[in-house]
Amino acid sequence: MNKGMKSTKATAITIQSVPGHEDQLALLLEQAAALVEDNEDKTNLWYALRLSKNTFMLFDTFVDEAARNAHFAGKAAGALKETAEKLIVGGWENGVLPNIKNYEIISGFTRN
Repeated sequence: MNKGMKSTKATAITIQSVPGHEDQLALLLEQAAALVEDNEDKTNLWYALRLSKNTFMLFDTFVDEAARNAHFAGKAAGALKETAEKLIVGGWENGVLPNIKNYEIISGFTRN
């Protein structure tokens, strides 16, 4: 977490890979972490989780709504959007967007 910048917003997105493309999606998500870390100083936390062979979840926290909006306009989101038709069931429009869940953070901490 960026010191002095408390997370107030969180987003979780559950996606399913197209059969046979699970490893490609996992690799893309692994690479996306560096894009977020290097380009989004107000994204405090970014995780890609594997829930099953073909189901993944992205979980992020942000300092504010502007940071969340910047994240969805950023390089990692762009890479996901660019490959969604090939890698994600339903593509970007039907496989990612309807599965975005936004939350308000009321409490938490981070250990360094």
